Amino acid sequence: MRHKHKSPVMVQNPASESAYRGRMLNFSNHGLYMETNAELEAGKKIAVGIENSPFQASTYENPDGYMAQVMWQQDIQDTFFSKGYGVRLISKHKPQKVKTGKVQTDQEMRKHPRKPYHRPVYFTSKNQYFKGTIDNISRGGAFIAVRGNFKVGQVIRLVIPGTKIDHGTMLKSEIVHTAPHGIGIKFKRLVR
Repeated sequence: MRHKHKSPVMVQNPASESAYRGRMLNFSNHGLYMETNAELEAGKKIAVGIENSPFQASTYENPDGYMAQVMWQQDIQDTFFSKGYGVRLISKHKPQKVKTGKVQTDQEMRKHPRKPYHRPVYFTSKNQYFKGTIDNISRGGAFIAVRGNFKVGQVIRLVIPGTKIDHGTMLKSEIVHTAPHGIGIKFKRLVR
């Protein structure tokens, strides 16, 4: 039985020093489905670090690590990543530190480059109201500096004062990653 669970992941092919960011979308007792831009072959073993693991407590600084085997691969479209993978978890594995410059950067993964943008933003989620500051923005999303207990996959509705996303119009968005100092969001659609 598969369970929905969105979480950032780090994927590494033990044969190379390169690591790629990705996201897990669901899991079962023995495996998970993830999306990434890494080119992985079916049958190969990989290391997977799960930031917000459903299996045990984990964080960005201390991810839950596993050796896994790629079971299948599919090309995907209309999403942040280009490949989807079904992997079988083999054993626990302590995630290795990756040398600087060997990790695919967030900027390389973005469809739309982010630009610095410092404006207040107000948003609502789960019947709570929040105020934050947009640190950077693109056509596809933004990073909001804010404190709170947020989860990947959580939907928010935001207003940016002094812009067209104001005066009764809200922007529906999804949290795609969390950090101690804020959240990364992906814009979905305007809501009146």
